[in-house]
Amino acid sequence: MKNAAPFLAFVLLITSCTQSPKENTTPSATLGELQHGFPVSAKARADFEQGLLLLHSFEYEDARKSFGTAAAADPNEMMAYWGMAMSYYKALWGLQNVEEGRKVLQMVAATQEERIAKTEEGIERDFWIGLELLFGEGELKERNQAFADHLSQLHKANPDQQEIAAFYALSLLWSAPRDGSQDQNINAAAIAQGILAENPNHPGALHYTIHAYDSPNLAIKGIEAANRYASTAPDAVHALHMPSHIYLNRGMWNEVASSNENSYGASVRKMERLNLGDSARGFHSYQWLHYAYLQQGRFGKATQLMKDMLTYAVNAQTPSARGYLVSMQNFQVLEAGSWNLNQAPLVIDIEDLSIVNIAQHHFFVSLMAAEEGKLETIQEQIETLEAKIAAAELLVTTDGIAMCSAGYTRYAPNKKTIMSAEIILNQMKALLYITKGQSENAEIQLKLAVTLESQLPLPQGPPNIPLPSFEQYGYWLMTQDRYEEAILMFDQGLARTPLRAKALQGKKTAYLAMNQNEKAQEIQATLDVFRN
Repeated sequence: MKNAAPFLAFVLLITSCTQSPKENTTPSATLGELQHGFPVSAKARADFEQGLLLLHSFEYEDARKSFGTAAAADPNEMMAYWGMAMSYYKALWGLQNVEEGRKVLQMVAATQEERIAKTEEGIERDFWIGLELLFGEGELKERNQAFADHLSQLHKANPDQQEIAAFYALSLLWSAPRDGSQDQNINAAAIAQGILAENPNHPGALHYTIHAYDSPNLAIKGIEAANRYASTAPDAVHALHMPSHIYLNRGMWNEVASSNENSYGASVRKMERLNLGDSARGFHSYQWLHYAYLQQGRFGKATQLMKDMLTYAVNAQTPSARGYLVSMQNFQVLEAGSWNLNQAPLVIDIEDLSIVNIAQHHFFVSLMAAEEGKLETIQEQIETLEAKIAAAELLVTTDGIAMCSAGYTRYAPNKKTIMSAEIILNQMKALLYITKGQSENAEIQLKLAVTLESQLPLPQGPPNIPLPSFEQYGYWLMTQDRYEEAILMFDQGLARTPLRAKALQGKKTAYLAMNQNEKAQEIQATLDVFRN
């Protein structure tokens, strides 16, 4: 029991297309600009183009409404139905509502042959054939690859068609392997950059460039797109958030905060304007804002967001809101140093959440239990999580993709999410051994967690591992007076999550313990940049 206290104190404190590529130029001061060759009817064109602009910024529900309005204006406009179906295909988010998309196809005709026969030869037919591939038979991975192959051939035949290029770039991101390799991302970025050379205000090209470079080692290449995207499409809430993907990967916490203040604020204004409930809040940007405030050391603001989230999540009654709440509760304790909200953490229904959220929840309960020395509670949480990971593994195929029986949902388990849950499980075991004072067993689990996390792709947002294993191990090493080893651990963590405050604080503490005050002061100067 004695050995747990210093560790916890450290952690808690511190076919070919014949249309001209420039046909149908549609500027928009608020959503970007299109230069497309779709032969859309005059009655449907304005709403179709608005839908397409929104689709490129992943404003899927609003895009669907615009495409629906276009279809109502001209029930024979095939591209309006194409857009409605595409709004159900959110592959980059892990959300693919194939059943709803297929319903849209059935609105056009009963069979694929009948639907294709209704299209105009050229880009319209080419895009519709791609749609049939996306909503055809087979596993998601196969359909994504078939769509990417189709767009590849279209792009080779029609290199000047911006919309072919945009959706080809997106298809490369959809179909990219989830193993940490980045070749397809780099190819996607090059294609998007080609569009921007002709049309610097294309929202999809800016958006997909950011996604392609969304990792610490590539983010510097995405700075220009990040700086321009929000001002190009300011009426798209997601466009206001997206620059922060690049900023976070550079440790630019002030910019991460301002981007998500803007994005979340826009979602609230929209919610109020349309008289919607709390489920319409931009919880994605809200969580990122909370995380950014914590990195800046603005704990008062972060705590207020945490308090408000306890109410919003209950009112929203959505898995998404509860999932973000789970993450935020962990970050609140780990980054701010304590819960300290004058109210108990919310009891959260986690059964329909992702295996990562489930693991995060059990870690949070274990962390709170460790503070009070409740060994039985930690053991119970470990056993429960082990059983849930075993159940999740049955829903994943040998190539790491969720089986159809897992459902078309971002909460379905895959190889990456299960590995993340296993890392957290090892961390919980380490926490139990630390609380028991069993240092040798604790270090075995800490090393296992670090080894596994090193095999994960680089993070693309606030870490799924609430306390990165490199930091947990680093802080523990300092309780053993192994400061040089601790610094190595913090450096490994910082390579994956640049300028994370807790890693910097840990490294500073280690230098101070080694009487290397100048190096400690340099780290403090870095931290001070974000204390605004």
